Amino acid sequence: NQTPDGWNGFTTLADFYKSFEATDERRGVAYPGLTDKIGLRAGFAVGQQFGPGGVPLKQRGGQPLIFTPDVNLNFSTEAQGIRVFKYFPQPTASNTVNDDNSDNDYVILRYADVMLMKAEALMRGGTDPLGKSAVEIVNSIRTPRGASNITTLDAATMLAERGRELYYEGWRRNDLIRFEKFNDPVDQRPEKTDKTKTIYPIPQRAVDTNPNLVQNAGY
Repeated sequence: NQTPDGWNGFTTLADFYKSFEATDERRGVAYPGLTDKIGLRAGFAVGQQFGPGGVPLKQRGGQPLIFTPDVNLNFSTEAQGIRVFKYFPQPTASNTVNDDNSDNDYVILRYADVMLMKAEALMRGGTDPLGKSAVEIVNSIRTPRGASNITTLDAATMLAERGRELYYEGWRRNDLIRFEKFNDPVDQRPEKTDKTKTIYPIPQRAVDTNPNLVQNAGY
């Protein structure tokens, strides 16, 4: 029943942004060849925004362009919410400079995801024939990005690390369901949802035309 169009940019929740360490490059980092030209940084955009040469940007009404961490799902002003720039425009693409499009290839599956799958399997009782531990594997992903090493790994830490590494890649819903956290309260949704929401309804047209189909519970 919603018609979101994304014209003002998609945002993330403040709690998720705060889960990144300040030294973690995934939180935000200058992108050589583009940040110096247009001011945009890879990762998250929060606070005062800047253009080329470090010039502070302004909103259309003349106010400083400051993206605030908190955002309300029911009503927000243009500058509320932390903007996300994970799929950063390629600076060498001609249309990156000339219009609103980019030449990025969308990520389908990454090696980091495969490594995190292996770490999760080890965390859940598996054995690595190469002798690696789940903690070592997770740290091999965190360290190059400037995040500190972890010393222990439980389900909550594993789920959080998958979120930090794979956000905006289409895996979060699956992960939350697998870790049995999908229905838990979150920021902007304080109520626990029914477990039937972990699966989608069968299209009514299919149910109407096939008497052998039974609609999923809750729909």
